[in-house]
Amino acid sequence: MAKSRISNRVGDGLEIGDTSTRGTKQRGRKRIRPKTEESQKLTMILYPREIFVIDDIIAKAKKKSGATVVLRRAAIIRALINWLHTSGPDITDAKDEDGILAILQDFSNDKLRK
Repeated sequence: MAKSRISNRVGDGLEIGDTSTRGTKQRGRKRIRPKTEESQKLTMILYPREIFVIDDIIAKAKKKSGATVVLRRAAIIRALINWLHTSGPDITDAKDEDGILAILQDFSNDKLRK
């Protein structure tokens, strides 16, 4: 039988509600950016190949830096969104995902030519 953190059995020295055996770790994920603005949770569905691309970027960054990089999938997606918002191409004329990709490729090709 596994020993629980909080017990009410006689003789174990703990009272109901005693939290003395609990760790002091903070629950939840470690905050990686300062809370400068409100955030909302969003669930996205990505294809395995898209997840592979993001994970490959993370693995390469860790390899280059000697595993000192703390890069997360969400950070990559947020950075791309912020880049689109601040200096990326205007994708509002796109009708679908293929249209967005075409605009991004044209933008990238234009930048390489300059």
